[in-house]
Amino acid sequence: MQLHTDKQVIHRLLLTWFCLAVSFLLIANCATAPWKGGGKRPKKINYNHRNAVILFLNEGLRLHYAGKYKQSNFNLEKAEAKMEELYTKSLTRSAASMMINDYTIPYRGEDFENVMTNLFMGLNYTLSGKGENALVEARKVDIKLNVINDRYKPEKKNVYAEDAFVRFIMGLLYESENETNDAFISYRKAEGIYEAYQNGYGVSAPGILLTKLVNSTKAMLFEDELKYYRDKYPHIKPPALPEPDKSCEVFFFHYNGLCPRKVENAFTVRLPDGYLLRIAVPRFRSRPYSIKKCEIVLSSKEGANVYRTRTEIAEDIGAIAIQNLENRMARIRTKAIARATTKYLATMAAGMVVKDRKGRDWSWVVRSIMNIFTVLTERADLRSCDMLPDRIDIGHLNVPPGDYSVAVNTMNAGGKVIGHIDLADIQIKAGEKRFVSFRTIK
Repeated sequence: MQLHTDKQVIHRLLLTWFCLAVSFLLIANCATAPWKGGGKRPKKINYNHRNAVILFLNEGLRLHYAGKYKQSNFNLEKAEAKMEELYTKSLTRSAASMMINDYTIPYRGEDFENVMTNLFMGLNYTLSGKGENALVEARKVDIKLNVINDRYKPEKKNVYAEDAFVRFIMGLLYESENETNDAFISYRKAEGIYEAYQNGYGVSAPGILLTKLVNSTKAMLFEDELKYYRDKYPHIKPPALPEPDKSCEVFFFHYNGLCPRKVENAFTVRLPDGYLLRIAVPRFRSRPYSIKKCEIVLSSKEGANVYRTRTEIAEDIGAIAIQNLENRMARIRTKAIARATTKYLATMAAGMVVKDRKGRDWSWVVRSIMNIFTVLTERADLRSCDMLPDRIDIGHLNVPPGDYSVAVNTMNAGGKVIGHIDLADIQIKAGEKRFVSFRTIK
């Protein structure tokens, strides 16, 4: 006895695939819609949400820029915990991701986003004056990068193997605790990593790092190393070391621009049997911005003294993101091809079943509808953190202790002033290292 007529079987098959197509297209559209900063944000982020990593990261960064460092770290810690949880699961083997697309599985973050979580937690502690906690996060960056790079074959090592900016910050934190030897080691390590940055990202060591390196080498009485660095960087002329009770340092972190956004690279080919095979992979596209450097002006409130400096690139997050995605593109393409093949085989198998029951015409209808479904649902995963800066620039001033007003003149690539920002006044104590941050996206 036949429980269902052939017509019912076909109708149910077509209806099932149609519903799947609509459902996953809606999922994809929701997953790629970032929060734009307007309207109301969710009061509470669902930890088990498919995009929880992005939501926690974006909220953590928003709070960081707002100077709410404790709340920022709460969200960044949630993002880190979720990423660690997801990395223990074999998400790439999800049946839905192989039959539909990667939007069906939770987003676990790009490698560089995982690292940036700890970098910004470290900056939260640094800007809060909690150097020991910041050093803990900096060490986590080293550990994570080692774990991440162990996933790559020796001949295909990730360019982003170490973080020069984090090493530089570690040196500053050690120096603020008068741990000169540890500071020297960190500065030396940062200088070596920046050489790799120069080759991989076109970013050279900031002048303030080289100044710190030469000064710490001199303080350690390493004569051979001191001669080496002076010969290597003859343009670096460190001033005489200031007396701790008469001078202090101010470091400025400028979060500049917006990190590149993922876009889709896709192509469709017609196979000899008429089937349309679509393959889609993501790539990062840079987002343009006008501000290329800043002049920072400190004006003493107790006299006529004015101190000026210009920022330098310290961390090119955009370049790291682009190269990081490229490093794993072979795996992304392999999975996309495997998914397209799975969809093709499933479509052909369904067509054969219908052909045996209802003939060639109905088989063509079913295969055509399923082919439309496979094309519409073949989407590259374009999810990424939307609020990371494209770059972190750094500025530095040695000034006497006192009260200062702080102004920033933003400049284009030609050095022309295109904007002005007044930051909050600061009071600096003798011998203090003060860290100040500001954000621009224009």
